[in-house]
Parts: sequence; C-alpha cells; structure tokens
Amino acid sequence: MQGFDRRAEWVWRERGIVGLPNSWDPRPRQEEEANRYVYFRKEVEIDGDVREANVHVSADARYQLFVNGQLVGRGPSRCNPSWQEVDPHNIKPYLRPGRNVIAALVHSYGRNCVWYELPSWEPACVFGCGGFFLQGDLTT
Repeated sequence: MQGFDRRAEWVWRERGIVGLPNSWDPRPRQEEEANRYVYFRKEVEIDGDVREANVHVSADARYQLFVNGQLVGRGPSRCNPSWQEVDPHNIKPYLRPGRNVIAALVHSYGRNCVWYELPSWEPACVFGCGGFFLQGDLTT
C-alpha cells in the first residue's frame, strides 16, 4: 500500500481475529469464511459537479467495484499477501450531482488455490479470511 497516504481501515463482516496459524495447515483460517461473498454498499450525496474522484481499492481475496450500477473495475492485481496490492480507480465518469451509490462485491477464498495464496506468519493473523479496503478523494 505504498504511493498514497492511507487513512481508511480494512473492513469485513464482524468476526474474531484468530491467532497465528500453522503455515503448513491447508485448512481455512475459519471454516465459515471459505468461499464467502460479502456485498458492501454506501450512498454518497454530491453537491455540484465532480472535478476529480479517485479511489484506492483492495480485497482479501477479490472484488468487483460498482458506481451507480456500472462496473468500474475488479481486482486486486495478483500479489503475495505479505505485500497486498491496492488498485487505483478514477470514478469521476460514473458520478453525478445528487445521490450516488458506491458498491463492491467481495469474494473470500479462505483457502489456497491456483490464483490465491493464503498468507503466512504475521499477515495470517488478519488476512486469509476476507477483507475489503476502499479509500477515496473527491473534489467538486
């Protein structure tokens, strides 16, 4: 998460953070988190025309970002969970004055697979069982 000033926090459904798991254990960190989808939605009221609107987005493990019902992008870029990627998106073309909806469908694999690697060591305490990150700046 380099290249920007991080102000937001990771969110997910309410759950207890587990201790450091055995890195050799192939089971999900929490069984109920395996193959889970969570939908996030936020309404934003915008007064005036949008001059600039940029967001940084990431997920443990995958996300689809929507603004006003239109797909903006998906990700994150493939990465090692110890060095989580954060994707920049320009959402200005999707915003309008008045009520806007920013939403994301986030998928947690919760297990190792061909396109996802469970974290080990310290990152395993918080990653590997789902998470979503979105931070943005808007200028009107």
